[in-house]
Amino acid sequence: MDGTGWPCAVVPASCLVQLLTRAHRERLLHHRRTSQALAGVTVASWLPQEALPALVVGPRATALQVGTAMARTGSPLAVVAEGDDAGRRVCGVITADRLLEALSMEGERRSR
Repeated sequence: MDGTGWPCAVVPASCLVQLLTRAHRERLLHHRRTSQALAGVTVASWLPQEALPALVVGPRATALQVGTAMARTGSPLAVVAEGDDAGRRVCGVITADRLLEALSMEGERRSR
């Protein structure tokens, strides 16, 4: 989130796992030093340079539109938000897994 609370980047899960794994390993070896070192760490400080910009869709976007946008941007998730610069609100997040599940269920319903 940026200073206004608006989504600005997507952190790949691999980066998060790498940070947590490294932190866990260090914590096991040097618990006190690691805890102090991680206390001031912000998400922005470990975002990779190639972080994906946040994919934001409106609440009326269709599953096909969301899927197309995810494929085009390479983003594993889409932030669902409404409003404009004067008053924006995040409604939720759609993950690629959840989108595929919803599309699969819709396909099954239509084939009956």
